[in-house]
Amino acid sequence: MLYGHGDDAYLQSNAIVANFSTNVYDAPEPQGLKEHLWQNWEVVNHYPEVLAESLRVKIAQYHQVPEDQVLVLNGAEEGIHLVARMQPQQTATICIPTFAEYADACQMYGHQLTFVPWQQLPAWEFDTSLAFICNPNNPTGEAVKVELIEHLLKSFPKTLFCVDEAFIDFTLAIDSHIPLLAKYDNLMVLKSLTKNFSIPGLRLGYLLASPQVIQQMQAMKVAWSVNALAIEAGKYLFDHCVHQQVLPIEAMLQERAQWQDALRTISGFEWCASDTHFFLGKVIDHSAAELKAYLVNYHQILIRDAANFQGLTPHYFRVASLSPQKNQLLTRALQAWSAKSDK
Repeated sequence: MLYGHGDDAYLQSNAIVANFSTNVYDAPEPQGLKEHLWQNWEVVNHYPEVLAESLRVKIAQYHQVPEDQVLVLNGAEEGIHLVARMQPQQTATICIPTFAEYADACQMYGHQLTFVPWQQLPAWEFDTSLAFICNPNNPTGEAVKVELIEHLLKSFPKTLFCVDEAFIDFTLAIDSHIPLLAKYDNLMVLKSLTKNFSIPGLRLGYLLASPQVIQQMQAMKVAWSVNALAIEAGKYLFDHCVHQQVLPIEAMLQERAQWQDALRTISGFEWCASDTHFFLGKVIDHSAAELKAYLVNYHQILIRDAANFQGLTPHYFRVASLSPQKNQLLTRALQAWSAKSDK
């Protein structure tokens, strides 16, 4: 899917003053990163490392896993497509509603798909070769316990589970699934480095799995998929940033909870529970596309139309909690929408 993602402000005719459509951390990149990249600008004069080997070393050291269990990616999306490509024309289960790219990648490589509603996950009998689980989930922000994921790994050893941890840093509900890699060869853990560090434009992520799985995926990976500046950025992050808490997660979750309380007082909307800073809303009697257009045209505010998430209706949209001041902008805009709709 090329279009239909969030953060499409560049496609809007109005300048956006508050962007709620992306669930990237709403802050500048880590201090010192820009200077580091400028100081190492000469790396663009040469081809990058074929597999980002120097960054792979640092990732392996940080997670205390062998290097042959790490694959550096041009964003987590490259990993999704490599997973689907690794076993073409097989079967895959996708827990919904969730990121559309899992289904798109599987369909691209001829998989027969089974969709399981998120609420049915604990009791589901997996009989497919692949399964995608986003935990915490996008777009709902909900998380399932790591103990449940381990139960699935143990109960269905013939299914290769790809657990997407892109938003693991945005919740206090669960810890990482990475320790399970030492016990289960049917686990892949997909990681993003761009959302929590506010650098989505650099496209950088990685995947951890058994050496056999990494070898299979590496054989299909194009050379130089991770550019030289992204590699330098990743090395800087692992040298200076990952060992400390980057996100003020407690404050972010508290602000989200308080904001949702305020939003629930506005008629014409329903709001869903979340374990992260982002969450789903539902507009009653109108479509999310209509609401998005109204907010862009009259308030210069951008939300994420969630209609293309499998399992959701055209009434759903996703927002991420930003600063109290920006959140208030959207609150007032939704109050204006509600007053207009009630007439």
